[in-house]
Amino acid sequence: MEMTLPHPDDGAPDEAAERAAQLGAEDLRRATEQLRSAPPPRRAVEIADAVLRRAMAAPRRARLARSRHDDELQVSTTAITATMRADVDTALAGAAVQQIDYDISPDGYLAAVRLDLLVQYGSSLVDLADEARVVMAGSLERLLGAGDVPVVVHHVHVEDVTIGDPHVVDPGDEAG
Repeated sequence: MEMTLPHPDDGAPDEAAERAAQLGAEDLRRATEQLRSAPPPRRAVEIADAVLRRAMAAPRRARLARSRHDDELQVSTTAITATMRADVDTALAGAAVQQIDYDISPDGYLAAVRLDLLVQYGSSLVDLADEARVVMAGSLERLLGAGDVPVVVHHVHVEDVTIGDPHVVDPGDEAG
């Protein structure tokens, strides 16, 4: 007695293969749900924070901003960033600095500052932006000199919203 098996290209359904694919897809779906619902390992958050600290401390190209109050005074954008980051992060509850960008005029004066914030969900965006402007203006006045420093903080940009503490890098916030 000779048995004939269907050829895979003849269009006949291979029920065993279809069932195996369905079971595999179900197993994959369950595994994905389990991984997404599991909290991130504590070590992952520690490593992420360490990477962020190193990245923030990495040397980067700096520009000099001249003081309109004192022609001899020039301040590096790296120093301005460090000071403003510390001031804003300390002053604002529910927000953290993501990035600070500068517009320096051709004659070397600071013309504008752009602040990108990470904001905790539920925080008042308008209040945080207003407070950030006041803190940044104070930082700039301290660094570039008191008096008629005509630097106005024009734009505070909300870069991201997080459910956790915006001062902490939390990979768990990225899920979902």
